[in-house]
Formats: sequence, structure tokens, C-alpha cells
Amino acid sequence: MTVFGERRALNSLAAAAVALILSFAPGNTFAGDAAPKPAPVSDEPAMTTATYADWTLRCQRVGEGDAAQKVCEVAQTIQIQGQQAPIAQFAIGRLPSKALHATIVLPTNISLPSLVHIGGDDPKEKTLDLAWTRCLPNGSYADAVLSDEVLASWRSAAKPRSVKFGAANGQNVEFALSLRGLPKALDALAKQ
Repeated sequence: MTVFGERRALNSLAAAAVALILSFAPGNTFAGDAAPKPAPVSDEPAMTTATYADWTLRCQRVGEGDAAQKVCEVAQTIQIQGQQAPIAQFAIGRLPSKALHATIVLPTNISLPSLVHIGGDDPKEKTLDLAWTRCLPNGSYADAVLSDEVLASWRSAAKPRSVKFGAANGQNVEFALSLRGLPKALDALAKQ
């Protein structure tokens, strides 16, 4: 496995994250609870996706029957030119009644304590610092509330943002986060 992991590792990591989030969604039962009622058959697919340039809107139906909810996010898988495996997966989304969050999944070879820093060329521009929340065998997660100022800056930006973090070997890792298609993806997310 390379320093940046395998595409399967990030995909399984993303699936594990969705499963973890969904385990806390209303309507889920635990062992020993009453047997769930059969859900009515729905014509709506369990998962949908739509692509907006470099961003993908992903929605998944959570729960059953009247308790069913739709959980959505916009995401980007980031690859470095010349490498087949992605280096990161970045997502923006919210659970019901929660603030908009940014989450990034990176390889496990991170330096602690540290932050993931996302910013542009202009030092006056609002930046986003994501704090590490957990590391699992297939990746490390960092998360932050996404402010309206940062979102407005990203919506109007013409250039990608720079993602920076410290690797365990002491090197600083930097790569680009494309904003191409983000405004349309965020508009679509707001309609969900």
C-alpha cells in the first residue's frame, strides 16, 4: 500500500463514515428493541448522485417508512497527477438541524497535533482550519463548521484552494482543492 493508500481504502472509509453517521439517525433500532415494522415500498432510490464539474452531490435515504430522511452532501475525491490512488476525499454537508460542516479524509500518516489548513493565495481571504477528530485504519478524519464567510469566498473564487497538512515523517503536504462546480453543487444541496 502506498503512503496515500488505495482507492478501495478511501471508498470503504467513506462507506464506514456514512454507516457511522446513519447509525445515529432517528428510526434506527438496537439489538433487543422491538422488531421494526415493514417499510412501505418506495419508488425513490436509496441513493442518488449528480455531478457538478469537480463536485458530486450524493443523497441517501435513511430510515424507513414515515421516519425516512434524506441525508445529502457534496463531495470531491482528490487525486495527485501521476498517482492512481486518491490522496483525499473532501465533503460538505449537514445532518438535520445541524450547521454545515466540512470533512476531509486523509491518509493515516499524519502528524499530531496539527490541523488541516485550507486557504487561497490572498492572505486577507478567510481560511478554514479542520481539526482531527479520529483516525481509523484506512484514514484520518478532520472536521470543521463551515462559516458563511468561507462559503461566500469559495463561491466567488476563480482559483482552487490549497489544502495543507503535516505528514508523520515531518514533511508538509500540499495539494489543490478545486472549486469548479461548487456553487451549483451547493445550490443543489440547499434544495435537498
